[in-house]
Formats: sequence, structure tokens, C-alpha cells
Amino acid sequence: DKDAEVTINPQEMSVLIVDDDPVACQHGKLVLEKIGIASEIASSGTEAIEMVKLRHARRQPYNLIVVDWKMPEMDGVETARQIRAIVGNESAIIILTAYRWDDVLEEALTAGIDSFIPKPLFASTLMDELQIALKKKKAQAENNKQKADLKGRRILLAEDVEINAEIMIMVLETREM
Repeated sequence: DKDAEVTINPQEMSVLIVDDDPVACQHGKLVLEKIGIASEIASSGTEAIEMVKLRHARRQPYNLIVVDWKMPEMDGVETARQIRAIVGNESAIIILTAYRWDDVLEEALTAGIDSFIPKPLFASTLMDELQIALKKKKAQAENNKQKADLKGRRILLAEDVEINAEIMIMVLETREM
């Protein structure tokens, strides 16, 4: 059921916090620890990308990556874009910002960001947004499962009633387009 709640078990969560401000990183780490979530810290987009590559290669992806929007060298949106290219749909990515995100909203969504939350980080806000993001991802995955791409496929149809065979051939021909 697409509307069913996505259960999040904090003890099984793995989060990466990406922020060039060490105080913000420690704050985020402590906030998550209080609710039983283990997190790692990256102080730049480049460092985050390397950490994500490593976890992806080990098939132990982060469930969630929280990225500060305003960072030197590589901002949060570009960091998210590069991370999304590595992990596909396996991690949720949330942008953390002290600014208004209206200006960057479209670019961020195109880059594969699932949500935005304001600074400072609160566990309840983060969990709510993560719940929404995971629910969306689950619905997208189910929609993708339902569509079979028949282009270029060869299909063997066994049907002893000629009219049924003709109907199935017509149905399959329309599905190919």
C-alpha cells in the first residue's frame, strides 16, 4: 500500500552530515545520537563524495545524507547532484539551510534533492522530512515496477483460440509504442 507509513528504525540508520562548519556538524551528530542514529561527518562536498563512493562500493549506502547548502568550493546543490549520480535512488538527500530556498528550489529538485530543512537541525524535523522522502521514493519505485518496457522484446504467445491470439497480439503491439 503506497499510503502505508515507512517505518524508520533509528538503530539501523546511517547518516552522513556534510557541512563546512564543524560546530554545525557536531550539533547535528549530537542531535541524531540522542534519538539513536549513528552519523558520520564530512567537512566539504569533495570529502562527502569520496565517503559516499566508498559506502556505495561496499553496498552499505547511507540512508540519509544531510547537506549544508552554502559551502565554499562546492555548494550543497552541486554536492547533491554528484552524490545522486553515484548512488542513484538508494539514499535520501536533504538540504540544510539557514537561507530561503525558493531561489534554488527548481535547481535543487533537478539535482535530486528530496527535501529542505531549516537550520538549526532538530531531530523531529529531520525524521518528518525523511519519512516524507522515503514514502515518495517507495511510491516511485512501485510505479517504476509496474511499467514493463517491451521495446525490442520477442514474445512467444501460446493460445489455442485464434481470436484470443489475435486480440493478445493487438494488445502487445499497442504496448510496444
